[in-house]
Amino acid sequence: MVNVWIFRNNSKKSSLTIDLHVSEPKGNWSVRQNDKEIGKGDIVLFWISGKNRGIYSIAEILDKPKLIEVDPTLPWVTTKSSKEKNPKEIMVDYGGLRKLEPQILESELIKIPELSNLLINLTKFPFRLRTNFPVSEAEWNILSKVIEKRTQKKSDEILNGPEYFTEGKEKEIIQTIYERNPKLREMAIKIHGTTCSACGFNFAKKYGKLGEGYIEIHHLVPQSEHKIKGESEINPETDLMPLCSNCHRMIHKSEKMLSIEELKKIVKS
Repeated sequence: MVNVWIFRNNSKKSSLTIDLHVSEPKGNWSVRQNDKEIGKGDIVLFWISGKNRGIYSIAEILDKPKLIEVDPTLPWVTTKSSKEKNPKEIMVDYGGLRKLEPQILESELIKIPELSNLLINLTKFPFRLRTNFPVSEAEWNILSKVIEKRTQKKSDEILNGPEYFTEGKEKEIIQTIYERNPKLREMAIKIHGTTCSACGFNFAKKYGKLGEGYIEIHHLVPQSEHKIKGESEINPETDLMPLCSNCHRMIHKSEKMLSIEELKKIVKS
């Protein structure tokens, strides 16, 4: 069973605000309550306290909480633990952290009657005592709909766990591609050089030795538009031109491919 939790930062002692704004996809968090109930695959919502308090990110619990050694100088380590030679805290790993844009502020949540009990829990107890709160199924049904708009993901995809945070699923596609002759590239560079013919960008000038000899070669007439399908003769002097990566993308972006002169006008405007 997948449970949902809110982890709240420990007032000014927490580095949560910093962690979220650098968008680290993985991390761990101190668990002061509910460590027996929190499990792998659970969902965690990160709550930042303060003036603009609210839910800023969502992540997935990667494993059950464990007692591990921590750095005693970290601001959130308890006073009791920090006095020990090798202090330990119950920690839980999370992954797939996603920032909510925009975040869900308390000023928005307070207008939702179904979340009144949740907000009471988040404001009732002193920060030093309560940092981990369960979210009921009814509350999650409401919150997931709000979160869906921030992440453009369906709430049932979130509940499925890893699929919400992963990519790379194999997908078979059938596509016609047109073979390129590397000798034509070499000849085009000898004739036209390695400076973008639209914007004047030169990789070697910008990146030094790393960019030497690098440029993309653009076909003035796409292979797919040749009147005779199959192999065709290409003149590197009249049919090919050097373009930087950005200009090459832009020239093909429109439904009808732009000419280099048309792209030049856009670049100069």
